[in-house]
Amino acid sequence: MQKYFEFLNKNIWIILLISLVTILLQDLTGAVVLSDPFHYGEYFASSVIFFTKQSVDFTPLTIHGALDFIPALIARNIWGSDSYFLPTYFLYKIINVTSSLILLAIAFDLIKDNKNRWIVLLSLSIAAPLLVGYRDIVLLTTLYLFLKINKNSLETSTDIIILVIFGVITALGLFWSFDRGISGAASFGVATLLLTIRNKKYVFSLLTFFFSIFIISFYFQTFSLVNYIENIKVLMETSNQWSYGWKRGPVIASLFAAGFNLTVIICVMMACHINKSLLSRFPELILFIFLSIFMLKIGTNRADWGHVYSSLWIPILMLFYFKNENIFEKSIAVRLIFLLLLIAFAISIKDMVYLPVLLVGLMAYLVFSHVETFCSNDVNVTYIAFVIILLFFIFPTSIKFANDKYKWLAHIYSPPTNNSASTEGVRWVSDRLIRSKSTCVFDLSNNGVINGLTTLPSCSRFTYPVYAGLVHETELINAVRETSPPAIVYSSTYWSYSIDGKSMRDRFPQLDIFLLQQYPNMECANGYCIRYLKD
Repeated sequence: MQKYFEFLNKNIWIILLISLVTILLQDLTGAVVLSDPFHYGEYFASSVIFFTKQSVDFTPLTIHGALDFIPALIARNIWGSDSYFLPTYFLYKIINVTSSLILLAIAFDLIKDNKNRWIVLLSLSIAAPLLVGYRDIVLLTTLYLFLKINKNSLETSTDIIILVIFGVITALGLFWSFDRGISGAASFGVATLLLTIRNKKYVFSLLTFFFSIFIISFYFQTFSLVNYIENIKVLMETSNQWSYGWKRGPVIASLFAAGFNLTVIICVMMACHINKSLLSRFPELILFIFLSIFMLKIGTNRADWGHVYSSLWIPILMLFYFKNENIFEKSIAVRLIFLLLLIAFAISIKDMVYLPVLLVGLMAYLVFSHVETFCSNDVNVTYIAFVIILLFFIFPTSIKFANDKYKWLAHIYSPPTNNSASTEGVRWVSDRLIRSKSTCVFDLSNNGVINGLTTLPSCSRFTYPVYAGLVHETELINAVRETSPPAIVYSSTYWSYSIDGKSMRDRFPQLDIFLLQQYPNMECANGYCIRYLKD
């Protein structure tokens, strides 16, 4: 078995090719019809403001950042206004793939001398689509550039150019994704300041960072500091309403994420205390600790597994970065057992988390193994774990092929109309709103695809009313009163009307009373209900 492992390690291009395929197979599943109007609708709800013929006197809140509208604007410019829905979806998929590949590139660079790198890279390629996505692409790019810069002496003009690009990309990250951008700016900012003490040339990246923010904010109204601060203010005011509270599943997921992050951080900090030579890496240590804490907060703010996964990739890279230091020399077994217990605990509680959790455990195991060659037990454990992981990957992928989850890609060159890419319910609602001569959309179903199909902006700055808090209820009422749309989307049987089991009428009782008074007549079809303004 050892000779096969050595062969794969020497011919690493084979593993990189297989890794690319595994990432593509996971990230490129989809369908022609955008069946999730809540999440996919976020692609269009904010972008409409840039091309609608209706005038509005407010800038809509972008919940996540520029990622909510830039891909849609690009797709509309390339594929045309009548057929850009599916291409927009495709662009997000491509950004997902790119994010996974950047994560893989960072890992490859960090463990290129590791004898076990082939299995680590292949494992990471299976986990990557769950760990990172389009929200992370700028943060990943920034981290990649930072690690590249940090290896160089900054003596060449190329190094200075990379420093400048690093500053620009960090600034762009603030606007691309609010939470990732702030996390990156704070973490890289502190690390760069510390590095400036060592080498004054790092000032170039700091200067370009602030200059880029000034240029972007000054020339683009959407990205102005006033709008940016207002977005962040609203997000902070409403962040608590997205917590699951003390439910069993989210608590288990949060404990697992916190346990993994803290284990890695504590191990590395203990190593710095023991091995004073590691103090030369203090800026990098601070960077990874800050990023881990920020991403842990982001991942556990709404602690379902889809969000918690995002808190795992920073500590994984942290392990890779500090892998060559003897930081696990005396207590490998204790720490490994602790991790495996956490993994086993999580696996036993929640279905379908075994794949990424096993991958995290396997990668931790491989990084902990500071040995020149595998002993027989190591080979057996690694081989068995790897085979299990491959089986868990191959089985669901086969099902996706059987269910034609990749056929939609054939429609990208000549995409269907936006109408054809929408669900029947969305088409019905959009038709009714247009017939009513509405000039804006007030949509309590929280479905941004309706905005895209009607090319109408929202009636309030909250494109999705669910993103408003109870403190904003009066603002929502005033928005409807001032715009007086002839028809509103009152309710839906889709889950986005009752997120976390709380319907929109329960979230905003005073708004509901107002709407029932002003919009007495109701029409329902295809899972949606519309109310019409009284005569």
